[in-house]
Amino acid sequence: MPANTNTDSRIRSHPAGKHAPGVATLRRGEPFCTLHARIAKPKAARMALIRLNASVLGSLERPALAWIAARMPPWILPDHLTAFGVAGALLTATGFILSNGSLRWLWLACLGLLMNWVGDSSDGTLARYRHIERPRYGFFVDSTSDLFSHSMILLSVGLSPCAHFTVACLGLIAFLMGFSY
Repeated sequence: MPANTNTDSRIRSHPAGKHAPGVATLRRGEPFCTLHARIAKPKAARMALIRLNASVLGSLERPALAWIAARMPPWILPDHLTAFGVAGALLTATGFILSNGSLRWLWLACLGLLMNWVGDSSDGTLARYRHIERPRYGFFVDSTSDLFSHSMILLSVGLSPCAHFTVACLGLIAFLMGFSY
């Protein structure tokens, strides 16, 4: 019988012949197809993440964060900076709430905002600079602390004489809608 024209040339030239393991044959004994079993170990899905800082002051912020990361003492870890940022958010909220008694407490809120920026912005930069990134853990902790910090700051702005509570809640809703997208 003539060989099947659709048969792969590797099957026809198989050294073990038509009864080789992995070679399927038709009823007439002609090779039909070769079975190549490739058992691949499941790999974790990887996402290519690109950090994009396209803010108005991003061109100034990137060198400042690199400068901070290069001069950070070795005993300070990225988790410490995350906690420092959350502490800054607490200080900001305290300053806004205390500004009901005197507007001078807004200086405390400004200091807290600076602390929040340093802690929140430089934790990931420090991890990348020291090559100690933990992408899943870092993303989770950073996102959670951002949600907590920004919610606390915006709600405290609403409790201060600086803004009406409804306007602050609308700002929080807009932030949460943008954050989840």
